[in-house]
Amino acid sequence: MNSDLCMIIMYLPEMGVAIGVAAIFAVGLDRMLSFLAFLIIGYCASFTFLMVVYYQKRVVICGMLSPYPDTAVIWFRIINIIANGATALVYTITWLGLQVYKDAPGMKRIIKSLFLIAAADCNIFVIVTFASVLYIIAYVHFEEK
Repeated sequence: MNSDLCMIIMYLPEMGVAIGVAAIFAVGLDRMLSFLAFLIIGYCASFTFLMVVYYQKRVVICGMLSPYPDTAVIWFRIINIIANGATALVYTITWLGLQVYKDAPGMKRIIKSLFLIAAADCNIFVIVTFASVLYIIAYVHFEEK
């Protein structure tokens, strides 16, 4: 598959991943610190920046890492490791707070909102991925004719 087409197809799933991870992280921080929701925009911008700056026209097997050639894959992984590590830290601190303040009404709200965000993130990822696969199948089918 042409890298131009793959980049267009994978842009929405990439942004879905970025929004999901950043949203979960921001909600966790928001619940702890009551600010920092702007991280979603920065996280999406970093993915877009990597796609544009490291762009190479080439033939690829379209997947999540296909829009990121060579060095961009390393930066993509580093950004995701940092974001997911920070998210794990926030959730660990929240979990420790739950152990200390089990009956606090604020803690119960935190868990409900985090669960809803995680569920929405998983559903969005599945829907966007499914739509992308259908688009690829349709493209290949019509290209063969």
